[in-house]
Amino acid sequence: MSTPVIFLDFDGVLNCGTDPGTGLNPVMVARLNRICEATGAHVVVTSAWRRIYRERCQLADILVAAGFTGMVAGMTPTDVAGGRMAEIQAWQDAPPPRRYRGAPFCIIDDEHDFWGWERYLVRTHPIDGLTDGDADKAIQLLGVR
Repeated sequence: MSTPVIFLDFDGVLNCGTDPGTGLNPVMVARLNRICEATGAHVVVTSAWRRIYRERCQLADILVAAGFTGMVAGMTPTDVAGGRMAEIQAWQDAPPPRRYRGAPFCIIDDEHDFWGWERYLVRTHPIDGLTDGDADKAIQLLGVR
């Protein structure tokens, strides 16, 4: 059985109502935990933060410091032209570990430039961030384990 994947942005999802880059909101991180616990999903970071923190472990440490209890599986490449959707596609096209092949996935992001992938998108509002309703939608997309 494959492990579901959450392609996760930070700004507008986990840090809202504050200046971007100043920290992650523990309430929103708790909602991410609820998604991961309900579905068994692992996180692949798509946030621009991966351009500053270039190692998976650095991004995982930031999430853990804000209360994240799940698994950070990796991050999308930063050297792909075409924006975040192209970066996600590049991660999926690379030979992923067996546990992620053909896995259900969702994208949690406050951007809207995912044409053709709308059915996978949980679009957050940049001021509200990840809400309980957004978490419910992600769980529905990924399926309860």
